[in-house]
Amino acid sequence: MFAYTITVDLILLIITHSALIFIINIILRELKRMQRYSDKAKVDLQHLKKQLEHIKEETEANYKEQFKSWCIVKEKDIRKDATTRSRKIMRGQATEHLAPLMMKNLNAKDFRFMGNPIDFVVFSGASDVTDGTTNKIEKVLFIDIKTGTSRLSKVQRRIRDCIIEGRVGFLEYNPDKNEEK
Repeated sequence: MFAYTITVDLILLIITHSALIFIINIILRELKRMQRYSDKAKVDLQHLKKQLEHIKEETEANYKEQFKSWCIVKEKDIRKDATTRSRKIMRGQATEHLAPLMMKNLNAKDFRFMGNPIDFVVFSGASDVTDGTTNKIEKVLFIDIKTGTSRLSKVQRRIRDCIIEGRVGFLEYNPDKNEEK
């Protein structure tokens, strides 16, 4: 019976050993397969990185080309807009300087140029007082010249409102006496 037990034990040991070798071989094959997949995954990852870099370079080159084209097209528009604005400004300035001669009901000699925030203060009749033909200034006008679609600025509107509401005064100042009247 001892021999039989050894034989059964030996057979069980051999079967266990064979099963273990079989399982180890399966694990080794699986590890090799996983290694191949891992190597393939690394290669695929490197390939994807190269594709991404290539796409990035193409996109950047395409963007730069489109930006150049956009600049060429828009440069014409920007220059045209700048020219148009410049012409409007020049027209406005010319009109501003010629306005005293263009306004028939006021004497050009009575205009005093201020420029900012209001273009002119007109002392209507001041030249007649100077010439001795009258003794009275008819009125004082604040005039701002506008051309095209330009409008009064916020400050100009506030000045206009102040004049319309009668909040206008006269101040005489003598710095030698440091007094205001």
